[in-house]
Amino acid sequence: IQFLNDFTTPEFLAVIGRKRLLAERDAMTPLTVERTLPALDVKADAYIRLVWRRRELAPLIKERMRGLDAWLTPTIGMVAPTLDEITDVEKGLALEARLGINTHNVSMWSLCAASVPVQEPGDLPIGLQVVSAGGTEARLLAICRAIEGEIGAPPLPDLAPFLAPA
Repeated sequence: IQFLNDFTTPEFLAVIGRKRLLAERDAMTPLTVERTLPALDVKADAYIRLVWRRRELAPLIKERMRGLDAWLTPTIGMVAPTLDEITDVEKGLALEARLGINTHNVSMWSLCAASVPVQEPGDLPIGLQVVSAGGTEARLLAICRAIEGEIGAPPLPDLAPFLAPA
């Protein structure tokens, strides 16, 4: 996970820009600011070494995926967080590390994935992440549809409270 954070946080900073982060930090969520500030201190040589290492590892990941249709993981290996866990910066940083443990690597290694809802009606959402090699989106979606065909369509959420006039 640290490798991933060392790689993605400077890239996020590059997208929003140093000046913008510092000038508009009060308009950003505290969690976004705290997560991004360490990128201000990343040295160019350290970042470039990470880019090179990613290039070395990407073909190995691709090779390991050969012959696999997909692998399955929980989308998120925990129950839904509370509002307090999301708004408290310290708790939020710890939560973020746990939330992305199964999904961040999919993005890092250019794989593709989808999350299939598998909860019982009325229960908290649970997702089954289906991961396959990059560029195999059609096959991935066919696998997800097959899973859905076996376990049934996901329950539709009750949107009435959100659609009711205020």
